[in-house]
Amino acid sequence: MNSRAVWELAVVDTDTLRQLLSVKILVDAEMGEFEKELQESSKRQLAEVCQRALDRKVLVDEVLLTGNTEAIVPREVQERQVDLIALGGFQSSKVTRDLLARQRQQIIDRAKCPVLVVK
Repeated sequence: MNSRAVWELAVVDTDTLRQLLSVKILVDAEMGEFEKELQESSKRQLAEVCQRALDRKVLVDEVLLTGNTEAIVPREVQERQVDLIALGGFQSSKVTRDLLARQRQQIIDRAKCPVLVVK
């Protein structure tokens, strides 16, 4: 059962980082630092969303995980009995856009509940 009416999830997709490493977009020396930066950025974004919700007197559970986004999101949705997924839209480089678009489409395709994409 959900402990809160709202929860927010950020995933540092280490599988995607490994893919970027395998096609030489990242090099070994950058991998650890890039993952750390993604962790820190995700924490800041989670805190910002949580604060906005608290300003409106909405309690939010924050979850930050690492791994494969396409596996983590469906698992968390099922375990937490989520009844709506809200995904943020994005504008970024072609490479990033392609990766994010693939992940977002996988979440939408596998979701057992409605999905709202917010621009």
